[in-house]
This record gives sequence, C-alpha cells and structure tokens, in this order.
Amino acid sequence: GNINGNIRFGGSRNTRVALHEIAHTLGVGTHWNWHVNGPYTTAQIRQFDGPGAWLSGDSTHFWPYGLNYDNEDGFINRIRHIRMVAALVCDMGMLGIAQEPAPQTAALGGTAVFQVQAANAQTYQWYKEGNSSPLTNSGKIAGATTPTLQIRNIDRTDEGRYYCRVTQSGSSPLNSRPARLTTERLIAQWTFNGSVNDALGTFHGTPVGSPSYSDGPFAQAIVLNGTSDYVVLPTEVADAVFTVTAWVRWDGGNPWQRIFDFGTSTSQYMFLTPRSGANTLRFAIKSGVKYQSDEQILETAVLPVGQWVHVAVTLDGNTATLYVDGEPVDVNANVTNSPFDFSANRNYIGKSQFSADPLFKGRIDDFRIYSYPLSALEVRQVAFGTGLVPWGGQPHPVPGLIQAEHFDYGGQDVAYNDQTSTNLGGQFRTAESVDIFALSTAGFAVGDIQDGEWLKYTVTCTAAQTEVFARVASTQAGGQIHFLLDDQWIATLEVPNTGSLTTWQTISAPSLPLPERENAILTVEFSGTGFQLDWFHFTSRMPYGASPHAIPGRIEFEDYDIGGQFISFYDRTDTNGYRQYRPDEP
Repeated sequence: GNINGNIRFGGSRNTRVALHEIAHTLGVGTHWNWHVNGPYTTAQIRQFDGPGAWLSGDSTHFWPYGLNYDNEDGFINRIRHIRMVAALVCDMGMLGIAQEPAPQTAALGGTAVFQVQAANAQTYQWYKEGNSSPLTNSGKIAGATTPTLQIRNIDRTDEGRYYCRVTQSGSSPLNSRPARLTTERLIAQWTFNGSVNDALGTFHGTPVGSPSYSDGPFAQAIVLNGTSDYVVLPTEVADAVFTVTAWVRWDGGNPWQRIFDFGTSTSQYMFLTPRSGANTLRFAIKSGVKYQSDEQILETAVLPVGQWVHVAVTLDGNTATLYVDGEPVDVNANVTNSPFDFSANRNYIGKSQFSADPLFKGRIDDFRIYSYPLSALEVRQVAFGTGLVPWGGQPHPVPGLIQAEHFDYGGQDVAYNDQTSTNLGGQFRTAESVDIFALSTAGFAVGDIQDGEWLKYTVTCTAAQTEVFARVASTQAGGQIHFLLDDQWIATLEVPNTGSLTTWQTISAPSLPLPERENAILTVEFSGTGFQLDWFHFTSRMPYGASPHAIPGRIEFEDYDIGGQFISFYDRTDTNGYRQYRPDEP
C-alpha cells in the first residue's frame, strides 16, 4: 500500500545509520508480503543472491542487509541496502527508480539505447547533462518522452551523460542517475615522455612519489621505484574500459604488485598483476554487485623479469582475453562482471586497491585505454604493427568530414612529417610536433604549414563519386593540398589568399571517384607555406530516403538530397533554428 509520513532521527546520523533505521520502519511486514507483492524488491535481491532469493520482513526489520551498522558490514552490503530500500519504495506505490539507465558504448554511426525502469511514473523526459533543454524526437533521437531513449547515427558530439526525469501526480519530479555514452575509440594514451600527461589531452595523470623517466620502446618510459612511486588517473577515465594495453619492464619482487588497478575499493576492481600469489601474470575483475560476485580471472606464466613485454586485456561481452606480446594466452568466456557494474573512482598505475600489496617496481610505457574490445589483429598492430594507429582507435569513414588535427598516432615520419621539433601552437596533442592552434570559434586547426610537410589518416572508403572540400585560412595564394589514397594521387586543392590566418574560406575540387577500401591510408601533403587547415570533407550526394523522387510526382521541399552544405543545399545559417526535421543540418 501507500505510505504518507517521514522518518525522524534523534540527532545527526550518517547514511549507514539512517539506512539501519529505515530497515526497522520498512520491515514491519512478513516475508510473504514482500515475496508475493514486491516484484521490484525481489528483482533487486536476486541480482545479489541469485534465483530464488527474496527479501524478508519479520515485523522488526527487513533482512538480510537490514540491521547492520558501519562496523558490521562492508561497502557492497551498503550498496545492497540502498538498492533494497529503493525497491521497497517502488513496491509501496511511490514514485521511484527501480532500474537506473546503464552506461553505453556505441560505434560511430551506430545506435545507443538507454532504458530506465521507474515504478508508478506517469511521464518520462530524457535530458543530456549540461543542457537544461529536454531532448526532443528527431531523425537522430527517438523515445525522448518514454522509458527507452534511442540515439541514432552516433558521432563524438553525442558523448556525455544522459538521464531521465520521471513524474507522478502529487510527487516531486525524480531524476535517474546519469549514464555515460562513449563512442568506440581510444580513450586515453600515456606515452610517459617526461610526464604523466594524456597524449589525447583529456585524462592527465598525477604522479605520486618521485617517478623518473628513462628509455622505453617508444622514446621514454616512466620508472616506478616499488616503494613510493605510482600514478593516479582521473575518475572518469575508467567508466568504459574494455581494452587496456601497455609495454611493461618488470624488475621483479613480491607478488600482488599492480601494473594497473581500477576500482572503488577492495570489493570492486579490475587489475593486472605481473605476479599473483600463484606465480602467474593475472587479470582479475570483481564487481561485487551481481550474485556472481567472486573474482573472475585470466592468467598465464608470470611476467619475465628485466625485459620489455607488451600486455593487453580485452573485455567483449562475457569473453575476456589476455594477450602477451600480441598473442592471446588465456580466454575466459564466462566473465559476467563488467566495468559498467561499478563507477571506478580509484584508478592507479602501479598501485593496488589493497593497502598491504606492494607497489610496482619497473618501467611502463605507452599505456592505453580503449572503450571497445580490440580484435586480436588490432592488439598485434598496437604492439608491433604498422606504427599507425587511427585517431580515436577507429578508421575515419570516407565519404565524411575529417578534422585536420585528427591525424593518426605514430610519430614523426610515420604518422606525420613536421619541420619543427615542437608543437608551436601548443593547444592540442602537445606531446607531438605538428603545430596545432586553437580557433576563436572553438576547435583546432593545423597551422604553420611548411612546404613538404604531410599528415596521414587511416580511413575506410565506401565506393562513391565524391567532391572534396577543405576549410583554409591563408596570407598568400599559391599553396596546395594534395590527397593520396594508399600513395595514389586522387585530388589537389589550390589554396587562395583569404586575407589573414583568421579569415576562413571553403575550397573544393571537382568530382572524383573513390574506391571501396578498408584501413586505407589517406596522406595529405602540403606545397607552399603561410596557411592553415581546419578540416577536409569528402562528400557525395544521394537521394533522401535512398530512392530518387519520381517525376511526375509530389516532392516535399524538406526531402532534399543527403550530402551537406554546398553539395545538397546552401544555407546561410549555421544551425537548424526550428529543429523539427533534419535537426543536424543547417
């Protein structure tokens, strides 16, 4: 039934004691009432204790997990208790969130689905965190006012946290917990070339102790002394960890050192140790949330001492794979724990969640986190492959728009050629020597371009008749931008004098055919000096709805071709002010 009242305490109480008293208040029924009439409560407890479990009431409190104080339980039982109380509220007929939306990882161009289960809700409205305006249905968004939100044709701008606001007549609105959407990409990369900064510029680490830097497989590596040195990574970096790779040179020592350990406590974590108590290289993950909450592991022979080894771990659904030097050495197809089961906020390189475990002693280089499971081929390529790694971990789709600063990883004379030894712009990818400057309108551009410099981009081409556009600014005419696909010339753009390096102009080349290719290398070569490049765009025009309009026949004005600005339409505004149809086009 419904309740109308409040719970009062005789003074200040912490969360755990408050939950203890709530257990008394809500536990006045019998277990048959909860078991038969409490579907939300039953569903929650079975996540923890398995099929057949139920929450009981004995007229004094509900149990299990109902009566313990701080010193009588651990972190996981507190999570259980909070979830039980939330479920009981739902079963009593009040407005409540029975199941929060789960984090999502989606491929570029794919679809993400968020779902919320709200008991007794009358209305639903989804929002993106940071924007007070509600989401509305469009060609990209579906279900904005339902329990299930779909976001289609995902791109990087869709990343962020999404939540649902539910309402019930007579109750205050209730927001779900925000859930993060991450695209499938390289999340972060620490090259350890003299610092613990993220090469992508987002998740800079914090050194603890006095780590030094010495020779590694790629320039420098971080040196951890095993007594006081480790690296703390930002909280959100481990929200969607599905591949971790690193080069490691272990100096030996006691078991249970950590190459990395991401988690919340000694109850929730995922780690890689060079030597377990069983003398193995071991990966372990424990969520502590589902009833299958024991550690689930991968392991192989202990890491060799004093030599560089490439290690990697991937999580793909219920299958986890451990790699050594690019080769799979152990596979577990029954891993039910997931990084999505907990929001890791204690993330370390070289340190354990367990205070008694020793710190890592040795060197670590090129430490990477991906938001999707790399294939075996991709793991080998990261370890020993061509040297080129696509920006974001995925090839750029062509036709499509590519930001100039999103060239491949790989370094000088592999992914790019730049005639200066440092990034003169200093605004993005600062560990690399390509000169990247910030734009006044947000974003970045490659600048200080010199004759003979070049950039490389890994692309996947769909066969199409295309045109190529580029946005440039220049102080003189005569410059050229050449495009080569797998070393074969396909187009050249002539750069005009736009008047200044802050006056931008879009230039284009006539129609050209592109072949169908996967993981091709697009090289952008420069002739001349004195200009900057913001982006380039290979685009093709195609009918809206895939089929040509029939004539004689009726054609809706808004169903113009797909292809973008200057190809399928020309519009003088930057955005679709009405956003009722095709909201992503101006």
